[in-house]
Amino acid sequence: GDGDGDGDGGGEDDSSEGGGQTPGQPPPTTPGPSVAPIAPSPSPTLEPTGSPLDPAKYDRYRKFVDVIMSSGVTPAGKVASSAVVAMSVPATTGQQEALNWIAFDDPLLDPEVDPALRIAQRYAAAVLYYNMAGENWKNNTKWLDPGHECGWHGITCEKKQIVARSQPQVQVTVEELMVTEIVLNDNNLVGLLPREIGAFPWMDTLSLQSNLLGGQLTPNIANLTRLERLWIDGNKFVGPIPTELGRLAALEEADLHQNTFSWQLPTQIGNLVKLRRFSAYDNKFEGTLPTEIGNMESIRELFLDTNKIRGSIPSELGDAVQLEDLRLFHNNLSGPFPAGLSGLSKLRIFYADNNDLTGQIPATAVAGWMSLVDFEMFDNNIGGTLPAYFGFLPELAVISMANNNMDGDIPWIICQTGKLRKIDVSGNSLSGPIPNDIDECSSLERLYLDHNEMGSTIPTQIGLLSQLKVLRLNNNNFEGPIPSEIKNMANLVMIQLERNQLGGSVPVELCGRLTGIHADCEVGNAPVVCTCCTLCCGVEECVVPNPLPQMQKASVP
Repeated sequence: GDGDGDGDGGGEDDSSEGGGQTPGQPPPTTPGPSVAPIAPSPSPTLEPTGSPLDPAKYDRYRKFVDVIMSSGVTPAGKVASSAVVAMSVPATTGQQEALNWIAFDDPLLDPEVDPALRIAQRYAAAVLYYNMAGENWKNNTKWLDPGHECGWHGITCEKKQIVARSQPQVQVTVEELMVTEIVLNDNNLVGLLPREIGAFPWMDTLSLQSNLLGGQLTPNIANLTRLERLWIDGNKFVGPIPTELGRLAALEEADLHQNTFSWQLPTQIGNLVKLRRFSAYDNKFEGTLPTEIGNMESIRELFLDTNKIRGSIPSELGDAVQLEDLRLFHNNLSGPFPAGLSGLSKLRIFYADNNDLTGQIPATAVAGWMSLVDFEMFDNNIGGTLPAYFGFLPELAVISMANNNMDGDIPWIICQTGKLRKIDVSGNSLSGPIPNDIDECSSLERLYLDHNEMGSTIPTQIGLLSQLKVLRLNNNNFEGPIPSEIKNMANLVMIQLERNQLGGSVPVELCGRLTGIHADCEVGNAPVVCTCCTLCCGVEECVVPNPLPQMQKASVP
């Protein structure tokens, strides 16, 4: 938000905590597809219309239909009940293609002998292939091969005890390989995720990141009661998140970001008490944040940035006491900063910039944030003074409050922990001087005080800020001479002093060492003498000197 080219939008990129652009990366444990030769995809062998039908084929088809219908995997009407129709009319659904394949072309399973769950599993996997254009996948190795579906690319299985086919009133279990993971990231999947995805009751990981899947997320996802990881980010899903998602009691990670989901977040997400990460940034969610969000007692990472969420931040969010990383930036949130967030003692990252939040930041609200590293609320309408209590947060490294309505003096006690690396309070109505003990902010790398109403002289002690890289004091009321001690700032790469009442000269020792020097040096009787400024300002305008002085080529870090 401050335009210095150092990546501030939506969070601080130079924070040791990973920066403000919400990570779109798959978790490090996410397996990627191996590159293998693409196997040709068998297609159903359809007999010519009107040819005599083999009674055995008819019988086999009917028995598969019975098993699949009774299992509830596919509803009636999606497939032909008659083998005559199935073999005479070209299949128009992924379900019909899969049923034709398993009944007519795939000899592996016997509909009278093999367990219904196993039949449903193989059929459902084939539906995924046909429904999501498996013939065009980057890697479809072994898909629709006659071997076990657990050998198909991207599928992982474990042995489980399931109910066998047996005589009525007798229940026998048998050990079978059942699907526990489907991982098909960046594999050119297109189309809709079919309802048959719910036919894998032992699945704990579904990872379909970075594909072209669209449509609404099927409510049948709720059948995956053992699902722990749902990674479907980077697709084209639309519409609301199904309320049934709240039934996934085992869910620990949900990555839904970078889709086109819309509507309001369902209140049922509050039922996900084991959820540790909910990443839904860069969608089109609107409406207000449900208060039930505070019931997510295990949540550590909550990424809801870059949506259209409005209303206030619910104070109930303060009940999610495990929160470590909260990102709400680039929404339409309004209202005051909720005092009820004071219990978030583990919170390290708080990004709420680019909203319409108002009022003061109550000291009590942040006083308990003893783990806080990065606090960013720039581009809002926050008023009042900067809370002095920031100085008592032992890990705080970044305060970014640019472009708000704050006034009064800066409480420089905020530097006392020795960890603060960036202060950005530009674009407010702050007043008062820079104190003589500014050198107590010894860890500062960036100090952005520009576009305020600060005044008095610049203390010579500013030259003791040996870690400082960027100093922006422009557009204030500073007066007196430019302190020559700024030449001692060994790491300085950018200094902006223009639009003040400063006099004297810019130390020549800075020439050739910095990427940018701005001062009021534009006309012959300019108040500031500068032999190597990259921008010289006068009463009316600022100009780039010609020729431009030889400066460092390095960009501002």
